[in-house]
Amino acid sequence: GTARRQNNAHPKCAPRSETPRPIRTAPATGGLSMGSHALIYSLDVGQGMCTYVELITDGSIVGNAIFDLGSTHNSSSAGGAALKFLSEQIVKRSPPNGHIDIVFISHKDADHTNLFGDLLKTLPDMTINEVRYGGRYDWYKVKVPKKEEYTNILNDLGARTSCAQHFVRGFSVGDTSWNPLENEFFPPLWSGTGYSAYLLCANAPFRSEILGIGESSISDQPNGDQANSKSLVIVLNIAGYQCVIGGDATFPTFQFINGIFERTLLNVYM
Repeated sequence: GTARRQNNAHPKCAPRSETPRPIRTAPATGGLSMGSHALIYSLDVGQGMCTYVELITDGSIVGNAIFDLGSTHNSSSAGGAALKFLSEQIVKRSPPNGHIDIVFISHKDADHTNLFGDLLKTLPDMTINEVRYGGRYDWYKVKVPKKEEYTNILNDLGARTSCAQHFVRGFSVGDTSWNPLENEFFPPLWSGTGYSAYLLCANAPFRSEILGIGESSISDQPNGDQANSKSLVIVLNIAGYQCVIGGDATFPTFQFINGIFERTLLNVYM
């Protein structure tokens, strides 16, 4: 058994492209509309991470995103409570089956990924617009306990999108939405009225890696430091206030990020 990428049958599904996307500029996101507010939940999952974001207008959830979902210690109690909360909120987004606008996965480690499978089982008909991940696709392959076979959570999440080849995507080495010439982020990974999520950094260069090369050129088997340093780091912008979410980003990740900027961003929370 080897993990194979899920290829959903879809008339518009074309082969994936690893061509690094160009950095462009755009005006900053405006304010939330009247009757709207945002909620950012940092969920207790034991040792692990899960951040869940909701945009609410006139009492209805009009946008949602999840960043990581995993636990390796105390997962039976804390992880279970987090899954119950998430499943209830996600169904509210699109009753009765549930929907997530975008899933962000910072990196491959179990304490950031291993509860996604339980969420999919809890909501068997939930749909997902898009999945973005740090590191390399093959890094997410794991052995099924007590079986001689492997699984890849990106396959399972991709099966919930309309086309896995289009909507389950990684990043090139050192990718970012930041344009230092204009001091602005563009394009957003996820956006709506008054909110947006931008790529601060993904796949920070490791040793001799060249900026802009596709994820397939990243090493097959990372050590722990490399997996963490490749963490996907996003900037969540809500009505002009910015929150940085970064998985297990390490010193090399933030050292690389520091080299991107020539000025300090205002109203940033971590």
